Amino acid sequence: MGSATSSSDSRGPSHRRRYLATLGLVGLLCAGSAGADDAEDWTAARSALAEGMFLESGLGDFAGACQQYERGLALEGLGPEIEAELLIRLAAGRERLGDMDAASEILTQLLALHATVQPWAALAHLRLLRLSEHGRRIP
Repeated sequence: MGSATSSSDSRGPSHRRRYLATLGLVGLLCAGSAGADDAEDWTAARSALAEGMFLESGLGDFAGACQQYERGLALEGLGPEIEAELLIRLAAGRERLGDMDAASEILTQLLALHATVQPWAALAHLRLLRLSEHGRRIP
């Protein structure tokens, strides 16, 4: 038993770090397998966000951008930050398309769900104020 301890000690701290890192990686992989669908949905939501932003800013296609944002919002396993960003961009798209009532409702939904997620909640407040100054109904 003493020789086993001395042989592992003779391999040095580098071996021990690799061993512990391997154990940690195995633990992460095992724990992560349960949330693999959530990770895929999160990645798909980020992709929908990027595609929507490209359609919006690169091509001026606000309707297409809104479709992408809605596609991202339909996924499960989103974090509050990405969901809030999708909502604020969807509201902006609806506003650019002239649907101010829908924009107001989306902004109100964002604040109801994610009032503490910054900077999106602050931006939602500002947009709602701007819409109300222009005589739009705030839900």
